[in-house]
Amino acid sequence: MKLDQNRAPLWEAVRQHQSCQSYPFHVPGHKGGRGLPSEFRTILPQLDLTEVTGLDNLLSPQGVIAEAEVLAAEWVGAKTTHFTTNGSSAALIAAVLACCPRGSRIALPQNAHLSLFYACVLGDINPCFISVEFDKQLGIPLGPTPEELRRLLATECVALVTVVHPTYHGVCVDIAALAAVCREFGVPLLVDEAHGTHLLLAEEPPFSAVRQGADIVVQSVHKTGLALTGAAWVHCLTEKWSARVKDSLRLMQSTSPSYLLLTSLDLARARMAEGGSKLYHEAIEVAKVARDLWPCYSPPHPYRQDPLRLVIDATRFGLSGYALARHFAARNAVPEMAEPMALTLVFGLYDREEALLNLRGVLPGLTAICEAGTLRPEPLPWPHCPQVVSPREAYWQHKVEVPLLQARGRIAGDSIVPYPPGIPIIWPGQVITGDCVEYLLALRVEHQDTDKCSMVEKVRVLASDEDV
Repeated sequence: MKLDQNRAPLWEAVRQHQSCQSYPFHVPGHKGGRGLPSEFRTILPQLDLTEVTGLDNLLSPQGVIAEAEVLAAEWVGAKTTHFTTNGSSAALIAAVLACCPRGSRIALPQNAHLSLFYACVLGDINPCFISVEFDKQLGIPLGPTPEELRRLLATECVALVTVVHPTYHGVCVDIAALAAVCREFGVPLLVDEAHGTHLLLAEEPPFSAVRQGADIVVQSVHKTGLALTGAAWVHCLTEKWSARVKDSLRLMQSTSPSYLLLTSLDLARARMAEGGSKLYHEAIEVAKVARDLWPCYSPPHPYRQDPLRLVIDATRFGLSGYALARHFAARNAVPEMAEPMALTLVFGLYDREEALLNLRGVLPGLTAICEAGTLRPEPLPWPHCPQVVSPREAYWQHKVEVPLLQARGRIAGDSIVPYPPGIPIIWPGQVITGDCVEYLLALRVEHQDTDKCSMVEKVRVLASDEDV
């Protein structure tokens, strides 16, 4: 049957979502345009430009883009700052390629973002994983400790250490202590701070990694700053890596970068530099009120919680995070992420009384649901899967699809990544252990009423002689 070319399904879905007038407790940080200048919204189509005279070139900035990057670096306190319109994913890949020679090893936390796997494939880099603590109550990944990092660096020769700060759940690690360990072993520290642009505005802990001794920091300015989706930047805190990061970014950037995103980056920096601290303080006060309304998670010492990220413990209501998310959605409140045991809300610099009114509006009717709820699950233990084939080799090998129950002992050919948050449960080249199969089976049960259920029906594995 011939398709209807008059349809624009993505546009229709976006317009339908917009017409619902739901409140966004999720990224991007400009919150549906609330944090954008009115004139920016008015002339948006006219800002979709290209590298004409006077507008510089992102791949070799020497004019206004270079000036905007210098302004950003000065405000942040970096040696150099590089803009990207391909998000933190491309920026992280570029940073890894800048620091890691072919065949070298990179130290990654278990909660590393999927983009770092792609970096390993592109650069023929081998990962070794830093053990990460997990919260016993909700199963939330906390982060590597300095002791775990020191233990790994004492036995592994790595070219780069990467950590996440804050995590998708808002858990902030002790970057200063981790950076000290890295200096002790002479290894650079790359911080995935995709969810932490707002921490640049902090006057008390938790602080951004740029103030705690990191060498390179990547931030998604669109997530918790005031830029458009896809706008990110890379801060180089030492001169050593600046030129190499700039070169690597050329590999990852489009030759047609969006001036909408570039302009929004420049505006975001200007707005945060001039009045950002006040906005941040006011947003924290709003989030504090929200925390009083809902049972929210706080990580144990020495970790700190991002003050603008609320992780609601759904088990306190006898519900799954998915059931609680449906209750939110029915009242036009859209959370950032639902999980088996929790619901994550993201507050932005422009969230004020409207956000609190919306959250209070979610409370009616919840009592009846709670009375029917009986869920008191145990958090799923994160599986340990040894890496036996390099990511690059696994990527290029022939693969076959097998039912999950038949995958035990096979080598994964694909990553399995619930999104959000984009953290791989298993990487290509890792052995699918019995623990991993049990975890995925449990995850399938948890996701049975969501669109992610089919995610773990079958898995792709590296082909063996028996498959030929």
